[in-house]
Amino acid sequence: MKKIFSTILLVALCAFTQLNAATNDDPGSHVHRGFYFSIGTGLIYTSLDQEYNDKMSEGVETTTSSYSGLFSYDELRLGASIANLVSIYATFGFGYNNGSMPSSYEEEVEPVNKDMPKSRFDESDNVDFRLLFGIGGEFYPIQNKASSLYGLFVGLSLGEMIDIVIYTSHDYDKIYKDETDSRGFANLFFRVEAGKEWWFSRNWSFGVALSFAYGSADGEVDDDDSSKYVDTESDSGVTVGLMVRLTH
Repeated sequence: MKKIFSTILLVALCAFTQLNAATNDDPGSHVHRGFYFSIGTGLIYTSLDQEYNDKMSEGVETTTSSYSGLFSYDELRLGASIANLVSIYATFGFGYNNGSMPSSYEEEVEPVNKDMPKSRFDESDNVDFRLLFGIGGEFYPIQNKASSLYGLFVGLSLGEMIDIVIYTSHDYDKIYKDETDSRGFANLFFRVEAGKEWWFSRNWSFGVALSFAYGSADGEVDDDDSSKYVDTESDSGVTVGLMVRLTH
């Protein structure tokens, strides 16, 4: 957290520096052209849902899982910038919460045998990881370097995000079992973001960005090739984030 606040303070200082910089004298100064590199860090909040249908001869057992949490997140982007107007990139992200930030995992099982009561539990002591892979682009609408709005950008990215939540295992036989289990959430996502950059050297800038992402995926899961029953899984998720970043 201290790292994030320190970086935000540095962004503010860079804003004052840019106001006093003479950028119009050098056409190649304070622009993104050619190789594009951006690395960011920040906080994101996510809410995930999953429905898993285990099909058997007796019927269908349905497990619904949901996770929500706040965690730290880092992302690397590599690509190309065209005429200081558009940047196109591949993106790789990693998020982690070791239990030090608020999070919650819930699970409910609708058993095949209707005479058996539903199983449900909440778990707040968990660890979660996020991996993200995708492609994206950014657009810089303001080209007047003398404008206070120079450095504004909007972006769109697409790809896949995978969340692995590790939690304490529960079952029908024992209310609380001191073992760990994991649940995977996989979503194809789209993300929109908007932000502002401030220049501190000829081709380097600091920036801040707000983002919103939505993901979903549906599919079949065949755990046993000899089985005539095919399980199904449906995932969805929403994520909002605040990032600070260094960009070339």
